[in-house]
Amino acid sequence: MKLFKIVVFWSLLMFPLSFSAHAAMIGDTAYIVTSMNYPHVAIDEAGFDAYMKAIASNDIPHGVTELYQKGKLFQVENNVKVTILDKKFLGGVKVRILEGKKKGASGWVAAEWIKDQPASSPARGFQLNCSKVKIADTYPVSIPEGFKKEQKTKYRVVDITEYSATIMDTNKIGNFSDCEIKMYPPIYFQEYSFQTYSPKAKKKWSSRTVRDEFDLLVYDGKKLAVIQKQK
Repeated sequence: MKLFKIVVFWSLLMFPLSFSAHAAMIGDTAYIVTSMNYPHVAIDEAGFDAYMKAIASNDIPHGVTELYQKGKLFQVENNVKVTILDKKFLGGVKVRILEGKKKGASGWVAAEWIKDQPASSPARGFQLNCSKVKIADTYPVSIPEGFKKEQKTKYRVVDITEYSATIMDTNKIGNFSDCEIKMYPPIYFQEYSFQTYSPKAKKKWSSRTVRDEFDLLVYDGKKLAVIQKQK
């Protein structure tokens, strides 16, 4: 009972207008309107819960970036049109994206982001600061040993924060803009976390393949490198 009260308490804090912020019902057309230029959409309910936990604990941008790197989130344009597919009792709405670069994708967003009408002008919200980021063309010296050094793709993007190290191999990347580096699938990830949930857990690299476009968030404090394979 105590746990239930805590969950309800946090839900009311996070979504005070969840049941009155919009009138859209399942099957209706609505809009995602937020204070962010590119709001995050969780791929499933578990991803949505993890995202809201990161927001509630102020684990920004690190926690959100970690979810993004694990493929739990993707981004859409603010003011984008959607169809309501499903609803959670405590503040989540599943939507189908009807326009933009993620047209056709589905995922979960906060109920308070769903509006019956688009904003008269897209909101301009928090901006990542990437003015001091320098993108090297060699491996950062702080990269942990043990990763697969063979590079079969044209590009290797190395991203190191205080929490994790990530290596992404791809044959196509977009221009660096809006504090993002766009990568195109297939993308081969190697990931290493500097933190473990157990003192006995062994830190090691893990790997996975992403078959969707991926926008790497860039902000001051990161160590970044884009390494081009030598012919």
